[in-house]
Amino acid sequence: MLKVRTNDTKDADIPATFAVLTKDRLSYFLDPKDETSVEGSFILAEVITPITLIDKFPSCFSIKTKTGEADGSLCTESKESAKEWINSISQNIVNCNKSEE
Repeated sequence: MLKVRTNDTKDADIPATFAVLTKDRLSYFLDPKDETSVEGSFILAEVITPITLIDKFPSCFSIKTKTGEADGSLCTESKESAKEWINSISQNIVNCNKSEE
């Protein structure tokens, strides 16, 4: 399970039951049985790299966007899980940027 905090939810974490990383976005959902229950997403072409872990919260990382409007943070079960997410998201951003060239 991921906990997501965005500019829209500022002081509250959204417990996402699952997330899907595609070639161009990271979407998170509330209901694992309903793919239409998407709560939100980060468009990878808008994400600024590098994505880093948050100090004092090693299982969390922040996502900054070019406009700042869709910034957010995600918390995972462990630091290792957070690093795996960061690596996967970063690789998809690289691939996304290559396909735009």
